[in-house]
Amino acid sequence: MHLVSLQLRNYRNYQRLDLEPGSRLNVFLGANGQGKTNLLESVALLALSTSPRARRDSELVGPLVAYMAVIAAMVTCAVASGNVLAAAGAALFMGSDALIAETRFVGPRKLAPVVIMVTYHLGQAGLTLSLVHG
Repeated sequence: MHLVSLQLRNYRNYQRLDLEPGSRLNVFLGANGQGKTNLLESVALLALSTSPRARRDSELVGPLVAYMAVIAAMVTCAVASGNVLAAAGAALFMGSDALIAETRFVGPRKLAPVVIMVTYHLGQAGLTLSLVHG
Protein backbone atom coordinates (compact mmCIF):
# COMPACT_ATOMS: atom_id res chain seq x y z
CA MET A 1 0.00 0.00 0.00
CA HIS A 2 1.23 3.48 -0.85
CA LEU A 3 -0.32 6.49 0.87
CA VAL A 4 -0.52 9.29 -1.69
CA SER A 5 -2.30 11.89 0.44
CA LEU A 6 -4.09 12.24 3.75
CA GLN A 7 -6.69 14.80 4.72
CA LEU A 8 -7.83 15.12 8.32
CA ARG A 9 -10.65 17.35 9.53
CA ASN A 10 -11.42 17.71 13.26
CA TYR A 11 -9.58 14.50 14.11
CA ARG A 12 -8.20 14.48 17.66
CA ASN A 13 -5.84 17.50 17.86
CA TYR A 14 -5.96 18.24 14.12
CA GLN A 15 -8.51 20.79 13.00
CA ARG A 16 -7.21 20.52 9.45
CA LEU A 17 -4.32 18.60 7.95
CA ASP A 18 -3.44 18.10 4.29
CA LEU A 19 -0.47 15.76 3.98
CA GLU A 20 1.26 14.42 0.90
CA PRO A 21 3.95 12.07 2.20
CA GLY A 22 7.04 11.31 0.17
CA SER A 23 7.31 8.04 -1.71
CA ARG A 24 10.13 6.80 0.54
CA LEU A 25 10.79 7.23 4.24
CA ASN A 26 8.82 9.89 6.12
CA VAL A 27 9.91 11.07 9.57
CA PHE A 28 7.58 12.97 11.88
CA LEU A 29 9.27 15.01 14.60
CA GLY A 30 7.68 17.12 17.31
CA ALA A 31 7.27 17.67 21.01
CA ASN A 32 4.93 15.57 23.11
CA GLY A 33 1.26 16.21 22.48
CA GLN A 34 1.71 17.62 18.98
CA GLY A 35 -0.08 14.81 17.15
CA LYS A 36 2.54 12.39 15.84
CA THR A 37 0.70 9.37 17.26
CA ASN A 38 -2.65 10.78 16.16
CA LEU A 39 -1.32 11.06 12.61
CA LEU A 40 -0.14 7.44 12.61
CA GLU A 41 -3.40 6.33 14.22
CA SER A 42 -5.37 7.96 11.41
CA VAL A 43 -3.44 5.89 8.88
CA ALA A 44 -4.07 2.74 10.94
CA LEU A 45 -7.76 3.63 11.11
CA LEU A 46 -7.87 3.82 7.32
CA ALA A 47 -5.98 0.56 6.86
CA LEU A 48 -7.65 -1.48 9.62
CA SER A 49 -11.10 0.15 9.91
CA THR A 50 -10.57 0.29 13.67
CA SER A 51 -8.54 2.45 16.01
CA PRO A 52 -5.49 0.83 17.63
CA ARG A 53 -6.32 2.95 20.70
CA ALA A 54 -9.84 1.61 21.07
CA ARG A 55 -8.73 -1.36 23.12
CA ARG A 56 -5.98 0.43 25.01
CA ASP A 57 -7.98 3.39 26.32
CA SER A 58 -10.49 1.20 28.16
CA GLU A 59 -7.63 -0.81 29.66
CA LEU A 60 -6.15 2.37 31.14
CA VAL A 61 -9.20 3.38 33.19
CA GLY A 62 -8.21 1.37 36.31
CA PRO A 63 -4.57 2.47 36.37
CA LEU A 64 -5.61 6.06 35.64
CA VAL A 65 -8.06 6.11 38.56
CA ALA A 66 -5.38 4.64 40.85
CA TYR A 67 -2.83 7.23 39.67
CA MET A 68 -5.22 10.12 40.23
CA ALA A 69 -6.02 8.74 43.72
CA VAL A 70 -2.30 8.84 44.55
CA ILE A 71 -2.02 12.39 43.20
CA ALA A 72 -5.12 13.40 45.21
CA ALA A 73 -3.47 11.93 48.33
CA MET A 74 -0.37 14.02 47.58
CA VAL A 75 -2.52 17.17 47.34
CA THR A 76 -4.32 16.27 50.58
CA CYS A 77 -1.03 15.78 52.42
CA ALA A 78 0.39 19.02 51.01
CA VAL A 79 -2.68 21.00 52.09
CA ALA A 80 -2.66 19.33 55.54
CA SER A 81 1.01 20.30 55.98
CA GLY A 82 0.02 23.95 56.03
CA ASN A 83 2.81 24.76 53.59
CA VAL A 84 1.30 27.09 50.98
CA LEU A 85 4.02 26.37 48.40
CA ALA A 86 3.54 22.60 48.76
CA ALA A 87 -0.26 22.91 48.49
CA ALA A 88 -0.08 25.17 45.44
CA GLY A 89 2.58 23.02 43.78
CA ALA A 90 0.64 19.82 44.37
CA ALA A 91 -2.60 21.36 43.10
CA LEU A 92 -0.89 22.67 39.96
CA PHE A 93 0.73 19.29 39.34
CA MET A 94 -2.65 17.56 39.71
CA GLY A 95 -4.25 20.09 37.36
CA SER A 96 -1.57 19.43 34.76
CA ASP A 97 -2.08 15.66 34.93
CA ALA A 98 -5.87 16.01 34.90
CA LEU A 99 -5.67 18.08 31.71
CA ILE A 100 -3.40 15.47 30.13
CA ALA A 101 -6.03 12.83 30.93
CA GLU A 102 -8.83 15.01 29.58
CA THR A 103 -7.09 15.66 26.28
CA ARG A 104 -6.22 11.98 25.96
CA PHE A 105 -9.64 10.50 26.79
CA VAL A 106 -12.15 13.29 26.07
CA GLY A 107 -10.64 15.34 23.26
CA PRO A 108 -8.28 18.16 22.41
CA ARG A 109 -8.52 21.52 24.15
CA LYS A 110 -7.25 24.77 22.74
CA LEU A 111 -3.91 25.75 24.33
CA ALA A 112 -3.83 22.50 26.34
CA PRO A 113 -0.16 21.74 25.56
CA VAL A 114 0.90 25.18 26.83
CA VAL A 115 -1.32 25.02 29.92
CA ILE A 116 -0.05 21.50 30.70
CA MET A 117 3.59 22.57 30.52
CA VAL A 118 3.09 25.78 32.51
CA THR A 119 1.09 24.14 35.30
CA TYR A 120 3.49 21.18 35.43
CA HIS A 121 6.60 23.37 35.79
CA LEU A 122 4.97 25.77 38.24
CA GLY A 123 3.81 22.77 40.26
CA GLN A 124 7.29 21.30 40.32
CA ALA A 125 8.72 24.69 41.33
CA GLY A 126 6.19 24.99 44.15
CA LEU A 127 6.96 21.51 45.45
CA THR A 128 10.71 22.08 45.25
CA LEU A 129 10.55 25.51 46.90
CA SER A 130 8.37 24.07 49.68
CA LEU A 131 11.30 21.85 50.64
CA VAL A 132 13.72 24.79 50.73
CA HIS A 133 11.39 27.30 52.39
CA GLY A 134 9.33 24.74 54.36
